[in-house]
Amino acid sequence: MPSENLCTLTRADESAQRKFCSSCNCQVDLESDTPQPLADGPVCERCRAHVLAALNVILPPVRKQRPCEEAVIPVVELPSPSYRPPVAVYSKPTPQPQPPQLQPVPPFKGDPLLDITRLRVRAQAHHCLHPGASFQGTQKSGRNSYDVNVTIVDVDFASSFLCGYLRIRGLTDDWPELTTYFDAEIIGPRYGFLTQNWGATEQADMVHWSRFPAFRHVKSDLKKPHLTMPDRDRGAVFMRWKERFLVPDHRVQDINGASFAGFYYVCVDFNPPVQSEPEEDNEGDESTQPTKAKARRDSSIRRAASSGPRPALMSGFYFHQNSEPYQQLTLHHTPERASSTFEFR
Repeated sequence: MPSENLCTLTRADESAQRKFCSSCNCQVDLESDTPQPLADGPVCERCRAHVLAALNVILPPVRKQRPCEEAVIPVVELPSPSYRPPVAVYSKPTPQPQPPQLQPVPPFKGDPLLDITRLRVRAQAHHCLHPGASFQGTQKSGRNSYDVNVTIVDVDFASSFLCGYLRIRGLTDDWPELTTYFDAEIIGPRYGFLTQNWGATEQADMVHWSRFPAFRHVKSDLKKPHLTMPDRDRGAVFMRWKERFLVPDHRVQDINGASFAGFYYVCVDFNPPVQSEPEEDNEGDESTQPTKAKARRDSSIRRAASSGPRPALMSGFYFHQNSEPYQQLTLHHTPERASSTFEFR
């Protein structure tokens, strides 16, 4: 019986040494195939190739780092102990002036030819100088005297401007009545007493302006170089009148016996001096003659002062190089009996 037990042990050992492929279940020869153990068991050479091919597709190969491709660590230079970082200096910004905010003007709805209160600015009146004011008087040229009427059309003291019509009668036989349009420069901060135009020199300006009594009160306030003066009420207005053309036919340039190539020095005195009555010859004692004359002169001044406000006096002198000098214009304001409104277009 011992030999039988030996055989049994031999067969068991042989069966224990046999291996089967875990994929195709075929017998694997350990000596020839040299299986590689995997997770599910040994496999044959054919199945091993398929399994490795599938594993290479699913898991890509890991790239090995070469010695020359070692990571380079950047070198940072540290500041020296004496280094001090810059300190930012804060400066307060200078405020910029802001432009004034203008309020938008609402659109106008209406007829601009009929509305004279919103679109158009009415002229500024100053005493008797206003649109529609009328002055009547004479112009003396040598021994001749002519009737003159002046009508103010527009006044704008903000721009030192005035314009109107001057009508003179009996100057020539061909033109019994001449009417010219003139505009004026009002003396003030914009226009000075020096004309510097129309052939007038500084000497001629001073000679003509000095003939007005009101010029003595403003002479000390004149500012060079153009002899302007501050804009304030001085009881008188000084102007220069320049006649531009003939009305109604502005094409007429030459008039026999008349010319408007020059200009006028004009002063409007709102408080003219009182003119005393002419003295009469006194018959009697010569010692009492000056006393009586003075008494009459004082009485005339008191009557004029008690009669109420005097009308404004408009006086002027015409200047042209080829004309007779010192042609005097004397006009008085004519008060209006009814109120009226004028607009210059």
